[in-house]
Order: sequence, then C-alpha cells, then structure tokens
Amino acid sequence: MEFNCSKYSDYYITRRRFIPDELITLKGDNIYLVSEDLILSSWKTLRPKEAFAGGISALYPKEGWKISKVFDHEGKLYHWYCDIMETEVKGNHIETTDMLLDVVVENDGSVCVLDCDELAEAVEKKAVSQEFAISALKRIDKLLRIIYHGKFNTVTAPVEELHAYLKNL
Repeated sequence: MEFNCSKYSDYYITRRRFIPDELITLKGDNIYLVSEDLILSSWKTLRPKEAFAGGISALYPKEGWKISKVFDHEGKLYHWYCDIMETEVKGNHIETTDMLLDVVVENDGSVCVLDCDELAEAVEKKAVSQEFAISALKRIDKLLRIIYHGKFNTVTAPVEELHAYLKNL
C-alpha cells in the first residue's frame, strides 16, 4: 500500500454526532489514503485526555466502521476502538456520521460493546430513524462476527501497515 500525506493534504474530515448533537471538523487529522473502500488517517485527540493521546484509523466506508489503534502518551497501544459510522466522500470532504455504537478490543483480547443506551435514547427522542438504528445494529453485528471468529487482524492490517510506515519516517 502506498501512503501519501501530501497528496491528501487538502482533504478534511467532519464528524456528525447525535449525542451530544454536534458537527466537528477534525482539523488535526493527517490523511494518507483515500479510496472508495478505505481511508487511512492519523490523529491527535481533539480535547486532551489523561489516558490516551491519539491514534491511527482505518475508515471502511462500505462496511460502516472506523477501526482505530489508540495510543497512550508514550506511544504504546492503549486499545483498539471501533466506531460504527456512515462515511461519504464528497470531493475533498470526508463526511462521517457516528452511528452511536462502539466496540473496544482491549490488549488482552476482551471485547466490550458500548453505547447501546445512546442508540436507544436517540431512537426514543426521534433524533435518528428506526432504519438508522437497524443499519447500526447490522454493521456492529458484522464487525463482532469478524472479531469473535478470530479475524480482527483482517480489518486492522491497514492500520498496522500505516503504523509501521510512520515509525520509519
């Protein structure tokens, strides 16, 4: 895979969230690859966090996942964080919508599904449609099947490849 940050320097990512209701431009993201199947980026946290500092992410627009290798302040793996999201590329604008559900894969391999309550709340408040919720559930189900069948490395491989590339710069 070839990475080229300068080629994608005019690209930018926005993230739409429903809880809290916000639209943010992710100004600190460096984008290394954009295709219809995969978008690779590195990033620092928007707001300083005590536990972690940034990461490397693979967005899979067709699958509806953002798979992130999250690092602590010493550059060590903190955990893998998987956002369920919609992604659309419009010119140089990468538009993401957080579908509220998340999966954390810890260093010991344990898996935790997060924010089911947020999706339920968003449906109850009619902030999202039933179709949106069904789509989020199908996307997380597919990702969890990959994880539980021992194939998580198939979706983390591009992140690992970019990480190795960045370490050699």
